[in-house]
Amino acid sequence: DVLISSGATTEEECSDYLEENFMKFNCKEEEWNPAATLLVRPGDDAIKSLFIRNAPTLFDYGPIFALLVPYFFLACWAAGCAVSSGLVVPMLLIGSAMGRFVGLVLHDAFPDRELDDITRQWMDPGVWSLIGAASFFGGVSRLTVSLVVIMVEISNDVHFLVPIMLTVMTAKRTADFATHGLYHALLELKCVPFVDLMTHFHSDPELYMVRDVMRSNPVCVRLAPTVQQICDVLSSTTHNSFPVVKVMDGKHRMVGSIARPMLLSLLGHPQAWFDEEGRATNKSRLLEYNDVMKCGGAEGIVPQSLTKQVVGSLPAENMNHTIQLHPYINTSAFEVQQTLSLRQAFVLFRTLGLRHLFVVDEQHCPVGVITRKDLNGLKMEGRMHDADWAARDREIISIIGNSDEGNSRKSHAREVDM
Repeated sequence: DVLISSGATTEEECSDYLEENFMKFNCKEEEWNPAATLLVRPGDDAIKSLFIRNAPTLFDYGPIFALLVPYFFLACWAAGCAVSSGLVVPMLLIGSAMGRFVGLVLHDAFPDRELDDITRQWMDPGVWSLIGAASFFGGVSRLTVSLVVIMVEISNDVHFLVPIMLTVMTAKRTADFATHGLYHALLELKCVPFVDLMTHFHSDPELYMVRDVMRSNPVCVRLAPTVQQICDVLSSTTHNSFPVVKVMDGKHRMVGSIARPMLLSLLGHPQAWFDEEGRATNKSRLLEYNDVMKCGGAEGIVPQSLTKQVVGSLPAENMNHTIQLHPYINTSAFEVQQTLSLRQAFVLFRTLGLRHLFVVDEQHCPVGVITRKDLNGLKMEGRMHDADWAARDREIISIIGNSDEGNSRKSHAREVDM
């Protein structure tokens, strides 16, 4: 059956086909070892062997089970390690082994003598191996159209287009209902700030506010800070942007934001400084666009080593000079109220492609900031869970307080009666 499915006609072609696709390993002449064929040969060759059709007894349950169990756990372990390991071949091999195993079960459950020719072709373990590979690949990677094209090209048979399409879509929908994809999980494992669609949370984000997930007490910069204050802010943090505040009616109200590269540009150009009393000198002037771009631009990424270099080169006698930031701040920075729905803030952040979102209170004072790391799935889920526990604690404290107040009133009433 194997030679018939291969298309080999002459004895030499049959010998070459068997030697190329199967492994003897310690077997006698004209014999081959199915376990060694799957375990010893490279992964892509094992996939080709599992895809062979019209040979239902080619691999028994033992070799497939011996490949599937250890290979599955080792592939999961390798995928999460910091090593250069591929994922495509392991996914195809695991899926094809699962599919071949299911095909063997169906082949044994429905003998050939009870099936017609067309049904027997669709009950072939090689066909189920192809369907299993497409299903497992689609469920893990969440690919759809591209995966269907790949699997049709692998099979070289357009008759399997519809079954592969149905398999891939069913696998994707089922996996989406359970959790996110493998590549998304690897991004979270490596702490890459990737903001995905809001589809995998166990609680409804509409029931939470922005203050439940924001980072409180943001580092702010005054509208006219001294050089020393700017150096302290840049040296003690790695933030890329800072809210700029101005004292109005005794409150530090937010008037805009300023990026880290802009502050470094101002520190690197003394002509932008003013004296200790805030008065302009003969050398004072506004920085031009080219001066700002020398330190990475208004929204660039600045390494911490450059910050140390700029701060360390400043003369100590000029640390009390002031810098007027109003010509350089972004007065249109995105900001939201702390009572805004978390879902609305998430949609705003993702739709506009923001890097940070400032949070203010009713008096327009900055109380927090949200970055892409705060909207990471696992961290966001954890903070929503913490908010639930905090709400329960407040409810318990409120109940205990009301109970104590009621008891005190009753005792007071008894004293009056006496």
